[in-house]
Formats: sequence, structure tokens, C-alpha cells
Amino acid sequence: MRKFICPLTGLWPINTLKCTPRVCPFAGILENGAVRYTTFEYPNTISFSCNTGFYLNGADSAKCTEEGKWSPELPVCAPIICPPPSIPTFATLRVYKPSAGNNSLYRDTAVFECLPQHAMFGNDTITCTTHGNWTKLPECREVKCPFPSRPDNGFVNYPAKPTLYYKDKATFGCHDGYSLDGPEEIECTKLGNWSAMPSC
Repeated sequence: MRKFICPLTGLWPINTLKCTPRVCPFAGILENGAVRYTTFEYPNTISFSCNTGFYLNGADSAKCTEEGKWSPELPVCAPIICPPPSIPTFATLRVYKPSAGNNSLYRDTAVFECLPQHAMFGNDTITCTTHGNWTKLPECREVKCPFPSRPDNGFVNYPAKPTLYYKDKATFGCHDGYSLDGPEEIECTKLGNWSAMPSC
């Protein structure tokens, strides 16, 4: 508080008293984000938001105080990070390149493949989301097919083993005087049946 005495002239000197608002430090730039503001003067409030792939580490708004400081402290936009993905049962990780040490950033991907005799149900590729988790993992299931039947007037060959599994193949042929109606080679599908059943 300052005091002024009226001079003998009875006139206040020009510019004797001028009040200016407190101004807080410039805060108009937020790396990987945006700041909404009008001015940085007391008692204004500014608000913050982050770009996609980043989260606000701190409060979403700050107020310029009488002391000319922001309260609370200004936030930062930190990258969204996903931990290493879980690996589904009976699967292996075919492609995974973490871009944040051992972790992954938003939109990073991982690709799985199933072990032999197992079929994949779901997407083989998962993605790091804005919530810091991965999209749904696929499932790998063991798939068996019945032994294919020998066509009338023909023959069928398949692997000599107790059980036929996903992606196992069988080949067909016909005796002299007959022609094959359908593909020569068929495959055990993920649904547990054969891709076709040729005849002669």
C-alpha cells in the first residue's frame, strides 16, 4: 500500500497512480498439446489438452494467482505407453518392435502366429490404444480333421499319422477311365473340415 499527499496546488500530479494487473509467465505453448486462454493476467484461468497419443500429466487447468504464479503447476503431455503384450496360449510373437525401451507407443503393433496344428481365431495383429492397453488378443486352438474318404473309382493320399490337423493336406486321383471332379489337393481348415471333397 502506497500513500500520496495532496500537494499545495490542489492538483494530483499526472500518472501519480496507475494500477496494472499481475501477469503470469507465458504459457501459450504446450508441447504435443494445446492451451486455451484469453490473457495470462490475474485472475484468469487457462486450460490444457493433449494431442492424440499423449496424456495430460498434471491438471487440465491453471489459474494466475495474485503472486503472478500459475496454480497448480503447468502440466506436460506425456506419450501413451503400452507394456509388452501378453502372448496367447499356443502362439508366438512374430513381429514386435517396441519403440519406447521395452514398451510400445500409441499405434505400435504386434503380430502373432499360431503353433503348428493350431488355427487362429481373431486378428493376428494387435495395436497399442489411446488407453495404454492393447486391442483384443487372438486365440490359437488345436484343430483336427477326420480322415478324408476315398472316392468311388479313385484314391486319396494323406500323411501317415494317427490324427490329421489344421493345414494338413490330402491329394486325390482317379482310376483309368475316370476324371476328377474337384481339386486334386484339399486342406484341413480351421473349422475342422476339408476345403473340398472331390469325386471321380
